Amino acid sequence: MLGRTSLRRLGAMVAHNRRWLALGIGGASVTAWSQGSACEAAAPEAAANGGGGYTPPVLQKGVSGSFDDMRASVRSRIGTDCERDVDQELRAFVGERTDQHFLWQTLRGDRTIRRVSFWKWADESVPAGAGKARVSALVEVGDALDGHVGIVHGGFTAGLLDDVLGQTTIQEAHVQGIHGAPLTASLTVKYRRPIFCGGVYLVNAQVDSITPRNRPGPPSWDVHLSATVHDAQGNKAVEATSHYVIKQFAS
Repeated sequence: MLGRTSLRRLGAMVAHNRRWLALGIGGASVTAWSQGSACEAAAPEAAANGGGGYTPPVLQKGVSGSFDDMRASVRSRIGTDCERDVDQELRAFVGERTDQHFLWQTLRGDRTIRRVSFWKWADESVPAGAGKARVSALVEVGDALDGHVGIVHGGFTAGLLDDVLGQTTIQEAHVQGIHGAPLTASLTVKYRRPIFCGGVYLVNAQVDSITPRNRPGPPSWDVHLSATVHDAQGNKAVEATSHYVIKQFAS
């Protein structure tokens, strides 16, 4: 049973959350959902039916750019030489495995990850000791990845960032001419704006530094990275920092 102090704290939390939703999450203002997609149409229906005691946040969804238009924009800035064939790279990575890659196989579909494009390159202008690898990924998300109605679950976004950061680490190893398994040591994610289902988002990741580890055993390297997720209007929705380890294992 909750004591008086706990009840007061609970009441303060509820009041705080009400103010938070009234002001909007991450700068998104309150408005009525527009009936423009299956993602958005579900929100008022859930609220009207009570949602089993659940009231979804009602947020303004910005105009979502088309995947093709955003890809053309990225190509104009980065070029096509560093654009990668996602499925070809995946086949090479998976090889003879009989399991499935979580993001690029299990979660590929019309209601999950609808479309994706990747660009990978090296920035040779950075000073010595700084990371060179750069990766951009354009992703269109469906409505089977939601947490709140119409809003993609933050766990998916974290998983997406972790995978793109891992691919950036692999790109850095390739650029540096080193070999080893990329392993996540830590991932810190800051959510600035909601990721809406049906939207197209651009993930940009880079290696900030790579240093050899002074450890006994096979060689290994510490890799520190950063990444952002932007929406079609260029708003920063999510940002992350990560520590990866490239580790070789004794045969």
